[in-house]
Amino acid sequence: MGDFFQLLLDNLRDFWPIRIINAGHQGVLWKHDGTATLVEPGWKWVWPKIWTVDEVAAQYQNIDCGVQNLTTKDGVQISISLNVAYSIVDAAALYTGYQHFDTTVVNDARGHAAEIIVQSTWDELLDDPIGVQHEIEQALQEDVGEGVVDIQKVTLDQLARPTPISLIGLDKGLSVG
Repeated sequence: MGDFFQLLLDNLRDFWPIRIINAGHQGVLWKHDGTATLVEPGWKWVWPKIWTVDEVAAQYQNIDCGVQNLTTKDGVQISISLNVAYSIVDAAALYTGYQHFDTTVVNDARGHAAEIIVQSTWDELLDDPIGVQHEIEQALQEDVGEGVVDIQKVTLDQLARPTPISLIGLDKGLSVG
């Protein structure tokens, strides 16, 4: 008899007609006909087992885009690292428009950074790294569109000229190979 009640309690949420969306989150209401609508924080009446609600964190989020090695217009090899900060404006549009949004943002940010850097010289990059950040930020916002995600900031964490492995230790009398 105890197993029956435990099973009932475990599945009660599936049959309960009220969903609560917490503050700082948005809900995506999926209806039986395949449509998705935005649900703001608060209480929402739903048809159990016919409609479902996914809760999404909508506040400030940050993605690390990793290190990228590029060559500038004047032939200088550099390493860069980007971070993209964003917040979700419309979770329903995001869920229906993108399958893997984080991966898309990383790939787009890296692509825009590559376009900008290969068209610039090393000295130009050193003179205006903030300008590079803003160019990438604007390009990303254009990619995702207004009203879906707000790209709040792109940070260029690393802008450096790497030391080739073959030169490391040569000044100390070590030989290569």
